[in-house]
Amino acid sequence: MNVLLITNDINVMRDGSVARSALMEKSALVNHLYVIVLTLKRDGYQVQKISDTLWLIPTNSGFSLWKMFDAMKIARQELFFQGRLQVDLVSAEDPMGAGLVGYYIGKKYGKPLHVEVMENIFSKYYVSLSYGHLMWSLIARFVVKKASAIRVGSEYIGNALAEVGTSVADKIVLLPQRIDIASFEQEPIRVNIATKYPQFKFIILMVAPLNQSQNLHLAITALAQVIQKYSHVGLVI
Repeated sequence: MNVLLITNDINVMRDGSVARSALMEKSALVNHLYVIVLTLKRDGYQVQKISDTLWLIPTNSGFSLWKMFDAMKIARQELFFQGRLQVDLVSAEDPMGAGLVGYYIGKKYGKPLHVEVMENIFSKYYVSLSYGHLMWSLIARFVVKKASAIRVGSEYIGNALAEVGTSVADKIVLLPQRIDIASFEQEPIRVNIATKYPQFKFIILMVAPLNQSQNLHLAITALAQVIQKYSHVGLVI
């Protein structure tokens, strides 16, 4: 099987990254994995042949809005020959920008679309953050309805998706996101937070993107209640 993957994660272009390692493992399961990475020209990435089965192709777009058109152009110029698109499946790593690109490519060339959903972008909280969030949520709803299969990282996300409609619920596959434990174990410790923050007996460590949808405010609010009784507890984000 040949697969075309659309992603916004520019970390796949960086040698040694966890994202790159995950792609290499995926490529071992198929004949060829072609990855179109939605990048900007200023990122300065070049086409990379990682192995005989894995190709990384950045869009190097002038503006964010051009990424979709550049990705479709790459699919037409690099993967379409002998009268058809030389892949069996189109996969998107999110149901928003990458998902919309995957939908148009899949529809134009008659290929099934698989979509990954790792964040609840359908919640009232998410759409209330801005008009941009509302737009992306509406796009995601459209994309998941058109997808042939939807991979979710947790039951929570799956349940949120199921509320979109029964036709969407039937497509959901629970497959938690891969975590390369070995890479973390082998990575040398550069910062010892227990030493860095000796004023805390117990430390709560949060690792998350710094955006509103992660609701870090809730963690801070909860900590405010905890330290009233346990003043030696600290939160590191």
